Amino acid sequence: WGKDAWKKIVVCVVSDGRAKINPRTRALLAGMGVYQEGIAKQQVNGKDVTAHIYEYTSQVGMQIK
Repeated sequence: WGKDAWKKIVVCVVSDGRAKINPRTRALLAGMGVYQEGIAKQQVNGKDVTAHIYEYTSQVGMQIK
């Protein structure tokens, strides 16, 4: 990667809830393997979830039409 590896970071999506992310953006993230519909939970052990962090390292090229 070298000393300029940080320049290869491409995507950061910040959203106030998964439902507010554009469906095309979710589809792109799913195509890259970063996001899967239905995996994230609203509650864990009876407590509401307040944030989700999705992280994935990949070398992918996408052509958007």
